[in-house]
Amino acid sequence: MGDHHYTDLDYADDVVLMAEETDSLRASLEQFHENAGKPGLHLSWQKTKVQNLGFGDPESDMTLYGNTVEGVTEFCYLGSIQSSSGRSRADIYVLRRIGITSSAMHSMQRV
Repeated sequence: MGDHHYTDLDYADDVVLMAEETDSLRASLEQFHENAGKPGLHLSWQKTKVQNLGFGDPESDMTLYGNTVEGVTEFCYLGSIQSSSGRSRADIYVLRRIGITSSAMHSMQRV
């Protein structure tokens, strides 16, 4: 990473916003919500989560636009469970799907 400072990670319809302070995160979420609406996209408040990877209350909820954003200690992003402790591990369901797909592909090669 060196001199780079990342503020978000985007993949398909999954987005991670990163901030060093709660106020910065709140501002980023508000800006994301407003900018997503311009082309007709909508933020799913039910799927939106807050995770603290630093100091403070690891599970503090926040309210934006009348919606409660749940604070969590773990969440699944791109097939990995991300933990507030800084660790990550593969999601068991993703591993199961990979195994099923691999078996199906091998059985097709035998035909």
